Amino acid sequence: MTTYAKAKEDLITVPLTKGWNVHRFGHQGLLKTPWTENPEKSVRIWFKPQALWYGPAGSPISAAVSTWIELRQDPQAVYALIPQRD
Repeated sequence: MTTYAKAKEDLITVPLTKGWNVHRFGHQGLLKTPWTENPEKSVRIWFKPQALWYGPAGSPISAAVSTWIELRQDPQAVYALIPQRD
């Protein structure tokens, strides 16, 4: 099992290797809630401390649904929730 800090960092950096756009900074510096969007711009994931929220790309977090995962055991588990295109 890894630490929470390492799992959180992996959760944010691994999407970059898969072509996802990761947003950690805004106009005023570090975002309170970082988010990522898939290359097709169909899904957005927000990273909050106790849960991950996912919904349609371009939508606000209020349009998203939350899911709980144990980041320390499987930091990439959230990506299994996203429908994959063939």
